[in-house]
Amino acid sequence: MALVDVVETIKRQVDPVEYIGRVSPLQKSGRSFKGLCPFHTEKTPSFYVFPDRGTWRCFGTCGEGGDIFTFVQKRENTDFRGALRVLAAEAGVELVAEDPRKRSHNERLAATMSAAVEYFQRCLREPGGAEALRYLREKRGLEERTIETWRLGWAPDDWRGLRDFLRNRGYEDRDMIGAGLLVEGENGREPYDRFRGRAIIPIANERGEFVAMGGRGLHGEEPKYLNSPQTEIFDKGRTLFGLNIAAAGIRESGTAVVVEGYMDVMGPWQAGFTNVVATMGTSLTENHAAMLRRYAKRIVLAMDPDAAGLAAAERAGGLVLGIESPERMGQAVRAADTLVNANQVELRVAPLPAGRTRTRSLAKTRNGGGRRSMGRRLTRNSCSSGSWRRNRSNPPCRRARPSTACDQCWRR
Repeated sequence: MALVDVVETIKRQVDPVEYIGRVSPLQKSGRSFKGLCPFHTEKTPSFYVFPDRGTWRCFGTCGEGGDIFTFVQKRENTDFRGALRVLAAEAGVELVAEDPRKRSHNERLAATMSAAVEYFQRCLREPGGAEALRYLREKRGLEERTIETWRLGWAPDDWRGLRDFLRNRGYEDRDMIGAGLLVEGENGREPYDRFRGRAIIPIANERGEFVAMGGRGLHGEEPKYLNSPQTEIFDKGRTLFGLNIAAAGIRESGTAVVVEGYMDVMGPWQAGFTNVVATMGTSLTENHAAMLRRYAKRIVLAMDPDAAGLAAAERAGGLVLGIESPERMGQAVRAADTLVNANQVELRVAPLPAGRTRTRSLAKTRNGGGRRSMGRRLTRNSCSSGSWRRNRSNPPCRRARPSTACDQCWRR
């Protein structure tokens, strides 16, 4: 990992309010936190931490300020490298020298993926992309700003359209294959485009770098969604769709809402509900929980109240492993408890109102009082993963409503 990436990772993982609050107790003051300055003696708080910017400043005698690194440098009387070692240990980031050849390779793959996103965006605006654009606008109800912000596109039904475009811009087949954009031909045949005749949803990592694609068929193709394979820059067990865009909303609200589909993220975002992310064909992993813990301590899993949704709830009960059989239930439950304890998160399950998909329910904030109303409803209709497991078959709230039971369990 390059030094700049290490620094950014540490900044995302170390909560400045929590870290600085160990030195000087802080109290919430609007969107910031205030306390006595740790660098000079004072009786009236003049020291402020701004979590949304990751900075701090004293408005008193010393006038000092900066980010979490400058705080450690001043507090520990050390240089930047010393602060880097302290904060890396705090964040659990291992400082190792990266092989420059590997960095160069991964950078090439990311650049190739970014160029492919540009190509698919361009195709969406051409006559051949009219049907896909209609699908996104009319069937999915996405507005122009949503389509542009999420960089949605169209992959023409052409076996080598993307390959030819990228080759003309100097990209090599080996990097297109390495990024999962091409499929190697059999028996010596030339490689061909993986995504053809599909609406394209680019997938970015936490830093906003494009690392994968999701392709949605428009005419009943199987699979309905075709996703990039695992590559050196994409691991679905370590990637959450939309986190690069939702990070600020998660930090501000103190809650991360996890759903199971791309559209379930973009629809609510369009309506102003900006703290939603999605897993991609996998149960929530410990790596996912650790990523979300950098921004908030509460994770709410939203699901449909139908059979598929209940299956998702079962997975929520054993998030690390998923539950494939009754025999694995005990192991999965222990895994969920380990996940919660290891990452110090509050894990909750929120069944959505019957008769609505996740997208419609979450996105309907304009008619339901806005983000605050929707946030309150999700929290009110959620319960701890442990309570969900107990209440699934025999809700204790039938006898007396416990403090951990959600409205859904109480109504049953």
